[in-house]
Amino acid sequence: MKPNYLLGLALLIATLPAHGFDEKAAAKMVEKYSALTACEVGSGFKAFKLIGKKGVDENYSDKYVVVWYGDDGCAGGAGTISTQLTVVSLAAFNNPIVEVDNGEPIDLDLKFHEKAYQKGDTLIIEGRRLGNDDAPQFPTEAVRYVLKFADDGSLAIKSTQVLGKYDENDKLIPAH
Repeated sequence: MKPNYLLGLALLIATLPAHGFDEKAAAKMVEKYSALTACEVGSGFKAFKLIGKKGVDENYSDKYVVVWYGDDGCAGGAGTISTQLTVVSLAAFNNPIVEVDNGEPIDLDLKFHEKAYQKGDTLIIEGRRLGNDDAPQFPTEAVRYVLKFADDGSLAIKSTQVLGKYDENDKLIPAH
């Protein structure tokens, strides 16, 4: 009886995830995920912990948002590479999973991001999207998105602000 108990305890301990899942681990996980699901993936995966407290032992329900750049789904063609958002959450036994079946990643309509930063429980992303007369690979409209997790746990756009438009010399002309 005692050997079975010890074997069961050893198996339980072996299946528990390593401590220390954080923003860096979430970014690395999405980098590996994107290698399977995307083409023309850029470097610079950046993760933000939006649900759960930073520096506190991770627990079930913590959520991270990873911002990256690539052609998710390998659509190909002009202008298919853009900013992507992927959610990683801690599931049963604190195992991290990439959420792909609850509407994530959401579409921000950003061709590329220039800044991504966190303020409390919100994520702010600034970048460029296509204006009315833009070619698919040359966006000129500067925009800021503010995102937050909704009550149901899905990532939602809280607000969008047009910051201005870039001219032919790549100089930002602020919006009025």
